[in-house]
Amino acid sequence: MPCLYWDCYCSFKTWSSLRSHLSRSHSSSDIVTFSEVLSFKCPCCSLRTFSTEREYFKHIGHHLKKLETVACVFENCNFRTNVHGTYASHRNRKHTPHSLDDFKPELIQRQPWCTLSWRICGEFLKCVCLQVLSWRTVPNPSISMSHPAKLRIILKDHNIRKLDLPHGIPGTVEELESIVKDTFEVDGKFTLHYKDADFGEEYFSLTSTGDIKDKDTLKVVQIIEPPTVTLTFSDVDSSFISASETLVNASAMSETSSVSCGTSCSSGSQDTVILSSPEHLSQRLQRWPTSFSVPRFAYDTELLLASGNEAFKKDGTKLNFIPVLPDILEKLAETIFQYVAYPTSAQLADVAEALVRQHPCLKEPGSYNGCYGWQQRLKYKMGNYRSKLRGLGCPELDVNSLKRKQAHEKTPSKNLKKPRKAEVNYLPPNPQGETEESLEKERLQLLDEVKKRNNYRIISEKMAKTFSSRRQEVVNLAPPVSDFKSRWPALFDATQINDEFQRITTVNLETTFMAKLDQYSARIMSLASSKAGAAKIKIKRIRNMLQESSVEIKREVAIRCLMVYLKEKEEDLFREQLDGEEQFPEEVVKIVVTRRAAVSLPAIAKIVIEGTAVLEDLDVPRACALMMGLIYALNLSYPKQVKNTLEVFQKVFLELDGLKASPRVMSLKCKLLL
Repeated sequence: MPCLYWDCYCSFKTWSSLRSHLSRSHSSSDIVTFSEVLSFKCPCCSLRTFSTEREYFKHIGHHLKKLETVACVFENCNFRTNVHGTYASHRNRKHTPHSLDDFKPELIQRQPWCTLSWRICGEFLKCVCLQVLSWRTVPNPSISMSHPAKLRIILKDHNIRKLDLPHGIPGTVEELESIVKDTFEVDGKFTLHYKDADFGEEYFSLTSTGDIKDKDTLKVVQIIEPPTVTLTFSDVDSSFISASETLVNASAMSETSSVSCGTSCSSGSQDTVILSSPEHLSQRLQRWPTSFSVPRFAYDTELLLASGNEAFKKDGTKLNFIPVLPDILEKLAETIFQYVAYPTSAQLADVAEALVRQHPCLKEPGSYNGCYGWQQRLKYKMGNYRSKLRGLGCPELDVNSLKRKQAHEKTPSKNLKKPRKAEVNYLPPNPQGETEESLEKERLQLLDEVKKRNNYRIISEKMAKTFSSRRQEVVNLAPPVSDFKSRWPALFDATQINDEFQRITTVNLETTFMAKLDQYSARIMSLASSKAGAAKIKIKRIRNMLQESSVEIKREVAIRCLMVYLKEKEEDLFREQLDGEEQFPEEVVKIVVTRRAAVSLPAIAKIVIEGTAVLEDLDVPRACALMMGLIYALNLSYPKQVKNTLEVFQKVFLELDGLKASPRVMSLKCKLLL
């Protein structure tokens, strides 16, 4: 409900909010006079529900943010643009000041109004509000079920379906959930989310069918129930010795059952505590956080810091932190290692700034930013911490020990093996209770499981279990792709490549890649089209060669235009397959493309690494995404000819280590984010 005063732009969702506003801001006024009511028409869509000029231009701004071309709304002006800032600048320069008479006649409509006391008008609005609320809280089947409706249902990221409701939208959410469950055979418990236009098309839980209308979008969100922990208590002997023996035996049984994932426990035993498998606990579960959280230090350190912070707030006194310095650095090093073993200078700066921000008494008066000294202390502390863990056999650090290097390479900094493409789990340790021999047995069993049909679950479990063994082999031995494919054939499948990439980086490969590619495609095409000379001719050839009739072809056009914009050759990444050509001995990393007879159909692509075809029957954009997954899974370096394109795939599309990029890629990223 808008405010009753024409010169006030406030609006409210409840009657009580409107009454409070009237009593606070307009208590001195008693009469509300409306000479006319304005209705604006959008030049892009047929919407005509605006009551103020401010809301009108706000709606036009939504079209401009979607890169839609909007014409100027003022009379005798032919200006058109799809840039929000350009449109606002034009309006301020050419049409300020202006009046309602300056708008195009077909875009504005005036209707006469009357003069009412705000009390009378307020009572009228209150009655209307109560009537609308009664309609929304009490479902009326004769109204809601009268007209047929269609809904867009998102079951999964790549499974979007249409739901036809011949009798209209049901009156309750339970009825709608039942229809969705029966129509699409949804298993388990779920809830429905809908897009709310008031909050920028964000998803909210659906609590009333009155919130949705015909052709709206609903999302099915599965409800995952937490695992059940069953504890059974029994009477024990009262003596201390007997009780101690019982606790020790129970503890041993619980540890054994957790290591073996419950496979060695008797199904009929009621004394077993059912826990999730700890085989992934040795792996890192998340990337470097956006905001680093300072850990809690020892109790005496926290007391000293608390008193120091109080003194700093009172008179600016700095704390003498020398007595507690070892504890602070040790805790910070442990927390940093949970994310990365070799932190960069930017990451150490984040930690130092977070420390000083939480404990301002630790600021250094001689530092230009108050925390540069902490950054240097953390740098040397991480080196000492890595040396300590290397002596304890941490595989990620032990691989760089001097005893594992050849005689002519025994220098600490030569051929250092560490994450170079933002890998979170570069070289993880073996799962608890597993050895190299036991993991080799799992690999041999995996070779047999691959030969069976409909065996995806078992293959996925064994691939996750042998992840550390596979990374040891890839990083330490760097075998040829043909040999590695014969030893791990299950890896060279699209689903397993996605899972392996997520284990290495904690990022969903295809979903993230395709979403960012679609988001930046229009901007990439615009930047590439602005090129002149030979680049312009190449862009024109790409557009003519690839008819933009499907999503896959549009994505391929965007990727090829990206390479031209980055001044790289398409043939260094893509190769058109000739008739009868099957072997590619000279290809290191290449996507071989086969065109179909119909131009409107997307091309068929396969990935060739070191002359071996590792993945086939793909479209070109998906081949680019899975190629990035194989580069991470096989620990390959970027080919020099296409390093800028692959760097864009990594740091822009997959958002891995995006804060540090080459000048050319960083320039492109800034232009895409404008």
